[in-house]
Amino acid sequence: MGELKLSSIKLDKNTPVLLLDLDVLKRNCSYYFKNSKTLNIRVATKSIRSLEVLKIIQNGLGEKFSGLMAYDLREAIWLVDQGFEDVLLGYPQFYKNDLKRIQENDLYRKSITLMVDSIEHMAELKEFKGLQICVDVDMSYYLPGLYFCVFRSSKRHIRELVELVKVIRESSHNLMGFMGYEAQLAGVADKKGILSPIVYFLKMLSKNHILNLRKQIKNEFPKTKFFNGGGTGSIHFSSEDPSISEVTVGSGFFHSHLFDGYSDLLSSPSLFFRLPVTRRPNHTTITCLGGGYISSGEVGRDKLPKIIYPDGLEYISNEMAGEVQTPLRDSNQTLRIGDYVYFRPAKSGEICERFSEIHLLKNGEVIDQAFTYRGEGQCFY
Repeated sequence: MGELKLSSIKLDKNTPVLLLDLDVLKRNCSYYFKNSKTLNIRVATKSIRSLEVLKIIQNGLGEKFSGLMAYDLREAIWLVDQGFEDVLLGYPQFYKNDLKRIQENDLYRKSITLMVDSIEHMAELKEFKGLQICVDVDMSYYLPGLYFCVFRSSKRHIRELVELVKVIRESSHNLMGFMGYEAQLAGVADKKGILSPIVYFLKMLSKNHILNLRKQIKNEFPKTKFFNGGGTGSIHFSSEDPSISEVTVGSGFFHSHLFDGYSDLLSSPSLFFRLPVTRRPNHTTITCLGGGYISSGEVGRDKLPKIIYPDGLEYISNEMAGEVQTPLRDSNQTLRIGDYVYFRPAKSGEICERFSEIHLLKNGEVIDQAFTYRGEGQCFY
């Protein structure tokens, strides 16, 4: 955790706790401010999931902050109620009652942009009027027998976009922009062991494809309000693309441990959690309370929390991180009941679903706490 001395943190709680180093978070904001070059930054809420921390990041980014990318339609409405003025919904959703609320409220209608990628999506919006629309474009790279990306948008060719945009413009809705998210760059680490050369080669091929496709879209539809691209893991690449107007960053502010595998990403870990030691079953084993905060995605050991303090601890292979307790091998045999073990989550925002508050650190001391979405009484999915 850099300069932070975990052993010196004083917090009068012997339950599992989530902690955020504000000094590191501030440096991460400065890092992404600088490395986004001329582009604005949209913050991905799924990677933060705390209203107060979103506002801290907004202040840290200053003039670079272009708005939020929400992951749920109900969340988008709630965020506007909390004072945010530009919320892009990152995923197609069509909750009829909530769409009706947006249509009937001038502030919601002007502040929230919905995501679509098909004519079928537009059919879901047919009964509504005057909504703001963004089109998600598939940036995947295809080789014979190989699909390199994630399954998101159904639109990957200009001719398909022309057809969809025509439907949008013939409707009562307003086309605001495009999203061309390069998940195969932003979401795939460079350091993949023996597969690293293959990943590097595929990324290089993908970059040319992405640049060309986004340039075609920009030339075909030059008058939209924004063109969103990027992600934490591809900030350096996307910041050099003249076709897009903003990049999305989320996980980079907390820098969860999956992002240690990106060779050119120099933000730092700011979020971690602490578990109390509650048992010592034998002289080489301790048991911590809680800890089963496993991240989503392809199942593997890399989705486990990473033990960061103290040294000499490792998971037990037939138990790993458990729902209510986590046993660990303690090779140094120094920990006792009442001591603490510190971890980093594999992904950023997901961990906030397991805690109601985040304890905020400054200069190594707990100075305040911020509610997570859960602590605010919000549970989206």
